[in-house]
Amino acid sequence: VGFEEFALNDYKSASLSSIISKLGLAKGSFYRYFESKLDLYNFLCQYANSLVAANFARYLNASGKDFFQDWVDFFLSLGEIEKEYPMAIRFRFKAAFEQSSEVSRQPGLVNPLERMKFMSAVICKYQQHGLIRKDIDLDFFSLLMTFFNFALSEYIDIKYKIPPTSPLYAVNHKSLKQDTENLLDILRRGWLPWSTL
Repeated sequence: VGFEEFALNDYKSASLSSIISKLGLAKGSFYRYFESKLDLYNFLCQYANSLVAANFARYLNASGKDFFQDWVDFFLSLGEIEKEYPMAIRFRFKAAFEQSSEVSRQPGLVNPLERMKFMSAVICKYQQHGLIRKDIDLDFFSLLMTFFNFALSEYIDIKYKIPPTSPLYAVNHKSLKQDTENLLDILRRGWLPWSTL
């Protein structure tokens, strides 16, 4: 319920009363678990990030032979998270761009620099295994892949006209896999025609 409320509204507009009402709780019962709306929001951010981080560790661990195939597998695994928490991934993407000063001042929330460092550590493993060139700017490539993930999700959302109230990956698995592979192939092989290389 919390994921849905914050996924459909920015932080300021999200209603704690609506969350409590949908849960069928007395207000006092809610406050036994969370001190405030911000406390709940922080908990949801950390929980959603932990779900995604677990999939990162599972799929992007340099045990395969192809970084991009591992990325496809990771990206598709986000749909598995949505089976248990339908709005968790949509919430996570929205939270990544939350502009509220109340939220941005919070310690412990993942910020762009932390995401880049996390991604750099992942990509470094692939470099050590000889699966990614060692001469690339690791920080830039890390940032590129982080924002590629956001862009790919937005592309899927737009292409399939997914209603905002639906899980982000409520798409046929085969179509989602094909789109992901096609778009990653642009990164892998570039976008110039072979004749101009």
